[in-house]
Amino acid sequence: MAPNKLAECASLVAASPFFQEYGVDPDAIKKQLSQAMANPDSGSCVLVALDPDTDVMLGFSWFIFAGAFARTDYLRLICVREDSCGRGVGRSLIDAFLCDYARSNRELMLLVTSTNSRARAAYERLGFVHCGTLPGYVRPGVDECIYFLRP
Repeated sequence: MAPNKLAECASLVAASPFFQEYGVDPDAIKKQLSQAMANPDSGSCVLVALDPDTDVMLGFSWFIFAGAFARTDYLRLICVREDSCGRGVGRSLIDAFLCDYARSNRELMLLVTSTNSRARAAYERLGFVHCGTLPGYVRPGVDECIYFLRP
């Protein structure tokens, strides 16, 4: 991802009802992504999906190599424009990572809020398996589901 896309990443986070509900600070995400990109040895990869006609960002993803149990790649964050949900943007971001960047035998883990049924269904369609739940891990009273993919 080019550094000039950081502001668009922050804007996508700011516009996301999910991230608003979670109180995610778009400026903090922008800073974290900037730090990850500034250090080539950071062990992470940030990908963007752009509209081919307008160059408008449709979504982005942030992966951490061997970020789960120091073995399996970890999807740290994915954000897709609300008007692009259901159009394969998230799938494209995950597929691009698995095909071009994944380092740990193409295994991938992620967490998703148990109440986010749309995301959970999308991950399951991609072949992810729900393998556990972490009660109150991110927010008190809200469970996070652990998903694992071994292609």
